[in-house]
Amino acid sequence: MKIRNLLAIGLFASVLTTFLGCSDGGDAGAADVTGFQIYLDGDSKYNGSGVIRLEVYGSKGYEYIDIGTVKDGIGSLDFSITIPSEYHQTPYKNSLSISPPNAKGVEAFSFYLISGNMAYELQQRNENETEYVFFLYVPQRVTVKGTETEYGFLFEFDINAQQGWNAIYNKVTRTKEIYSTNPSTVNLSKMNWIMSYEGSANGFGGPEI
Repeated sequence: MKIRNLLAIGLFASVLTTFLGCSDGGDAGAADVTGFQIYLDGDSKYNGSGVIRLEVYGSKGYEYIDIGTVKDGIGSLDFSITIPSEYHQTPYKNSLSISPPNAKGVEAFSFYLISGNMAYELQQRNENETEYVFFLYVPQRVTVKGTETEYGFLFEFDINAQQGWNAIYNKVTRTKEIYSTNPSTVNLSKMNWIMSYEGSANGFGGPEI
């Protein structure tokens, strides 16, 4: 899954099928994400090890930054990392209410677990794929408010992002899709970190070093 703006992923995820680190406080931001169990598709625990990479887009195309580790199936993300400005993109449509208007950042809809020569997509989501936790890195405080309608489907944004990494809670229903920094948007107790096979690690920054 390549990095896409929030509205775009809403369209693809909803029509075709039906982020925790440093912050300056406030409602958004994300706590340290460490010690989480990783699961295979379904409810089987993963027991392997590897590195976690973030996919970013720059002048050379898609690149990969090591942002976490996995040991014996237990993952940890290092959100103390500052993402260089060369990877910052404009992720939102201008028709939304955005402050500041020229806001840029880096969106992480999924990470990639690299174990040896194998690559796996890694997402925090529920089993039904109707609720997700995505992550957003911004170099300054950013708010995104408003709604967009595409082909009769409503996209609702209520994002109050602090400087640094933020968790974005995504909920999909039959009629709309919500993106918010309010954790009550989703049922976190029903979510796991789930990995799914992607292919050779060569396409995701190369094998684990």
